Amino acid sequence: MEILICDGVLQVNNLPSFNVGNHNQAIEIITAAVQNADLTGVTHEMLSDLYFGSEHVVTNRADEGVIETPTFVATFMVSLAHQRWHSTNKETSRPNGELHWLDPCCGAGVFPRAVIDFHIDKLGAKEISDIPRITIVDLNLLGLTSTLFSIKLALERKGLDFSEYIKSQ
Repeated sequence: MEILICDGVLQVNNLPSFNVGNHNQAIEIITAAVQNADLTGVTHEMLSDLYFGSEHVVTNRADEGVIETPTFVATFMVSLAHQRWHSTNKETSRPNGELHWLDPCCGAGVFPRAVIDFHIDKLGAKEISDIPRITIVDLNLLGLTSTLFSIKLALERKGLDFSEYIKSQ
């Protein structure tokens, strides 16, 4: 697999095709490629454009139910979920180690990024152990790749290490 950043454009070329039995291998290859990628000059908007502008997503948008969630909506939903959790768990103020987030249609990674940003910016998370576990799922390997890039970008912008986060999962 080759991941390139040329003239400020992120390109994922030669994504191998995998049979159902090889999804774990695909995830390992993609995760390793993301860990080694230099994201200098890459933005979350570029990642979103890569995913939502891909030929596969454009062609199969209706069949696969692909909807782009605005960042402000994801941020609101994460905040609302935290408020709900906190209202039933009043004895602790920082749920980081106790929460496990699931994004069943991760697409370009808007929700995982919102989770990370919320825990760092609003709850004061300073270490990888303060960031909750996030499970991501998508029908499209490009969606998983885009989301992993988005997670890496969010962590690196906050001075946290993506490789350490992956190992902690």
